[in-house]
Amino acid sequence: MSLEFNPLWFGLLSLGLALVPLMAAMLSSYIRVSIVLNMFRSGLGAQGVPGTLVIMSLASALTMFIMGPVFERSASGMLEVTAKHQSISLDRKSLQRFEPVITPWRDFLSRHVGARELETLRDLRAQAKGSDKGTGGREEKNETNDLSILVPAFVLSELRHGFSMGFSLLIPFLVVDLIVANLLSGLGMMMASPAMIALPIKVLLFLLADGWVLLTRSLVLSFNGVA
Repeated sequence: MSLEFNPLWFGLLSLGLALVPLMAAMLSSYIRVSIVLNMFRSGLGAQGVPGTLVIMSLASALTMFIMGPVFERSASGMLEVTAKHQSISLDRKSLQRFEPVITPWRDFLSRHVGARELETLRDLRAQAKGSDKGTGGREEKNETNDLSILVPAFVLSELRHGFSMGFSLLIPFLVVDLIVANLLSGLGMMMASPAMIALPIKVLLFLLADGWVLLTRSLVLSFNGVA
């Protein structure tokens, strides 16, 4: 395969490579997983435990596990494209041949995007089209595969799901904190720190419940077990 480069395409390719981590987070389950894990750390009440590097590593590992089928289908599409087209120039017509590589990601976004977020962004796009052209722009609502709509709608959906799961995760920790605070108040131990006493109790309960396995299972099954 030969690529016909020019300085402009070389600059765009360099920019694209620099944005790969950001795009990977926007187009995958990383947002939801990282939000839930960070809220778990906040609810646990430990001072920076697990550490930020541990949270990022676990979030990345779970993202790779969840997105595995999408990676495989996208890689298969890339192999198919390179097998059929031995010479690909970086023009608009040639880039359309990479549709088999993009399709798995578009399907993933379509399955996990929220209907409310998608409809909101479609309406905003229709209003923008209408204000630009003087028309209603209602035909835009039928463009369900438009990545410029799918990507921000997916990010908003992941934020909503992440905070919803984080809220459910924080409730048991809050209950433990309230029970410990009430017990200390009833015993007259006003000088004792409720957070310091509640921390080992929360850690013990989390370990007895096999919390890491339950948390991982919940995160994976929130994407229906498969990407």
